[in-house]
Amino acid sequence: MGFADFNIDELIEINLVLLDNGQDIRPLELRESERVFLREEISVAILDKMLNENLVKLGQYEKIQLTAFGIDVLRKGGWIKFKTDAENEDKEQVRKSKIIETLTAKNLELQNESLKYAKTIREKDEKIRKLTLWDLRTKALFSLIGFIVGIIIGNFKEIYEFCLVLTK
Repeated sequence: MGFADFNIDELIEINLVLLDNGQDIRPLELRESERVFLREEISVAILDKMLNENLVKLGQYEKIQLTAFGIDVLRKGGWIKFKTDAENEDKEQVRKSKIIETLTAKNLELQNESLKYAKTIREKDEKIRKLTLWDLRTKALFSLIGFIVGIIIGNFKEIYEFCLVLTK
């Protein structure tokens, strides 16, 4: 069997359980089952992976020992479950990140719309203020004109007589 024929995670799981059960295992003695040893190159690759993942350490006389993290992984269901949970957590984080990204984009879009709307409101308010001011001035002018015309019409007879006196 070639290296590709082995499931590395299953081999790690098997050897972690054997170590947890008190088996005395050295670097070239990793196993694919309780009684079957792995070939040297596969054993080295598995040990390297276990060391890199901080699951084991090499103790006195090159004896492989579980680390606190390795023990924790076993207590939480084993290496395969740990990896599956980590992958699911990563997927969940990616999903949450995408949701946050979408909501942030939507929030920015809504803020832009709100700013545009506020700007149009300010423009309309300014227009209303100018129209109101113009309307007040126009009403005041027409009122003044109406007042003057009213005085002239009310006193037309006196004004006419005064004009006749002036022309004689």
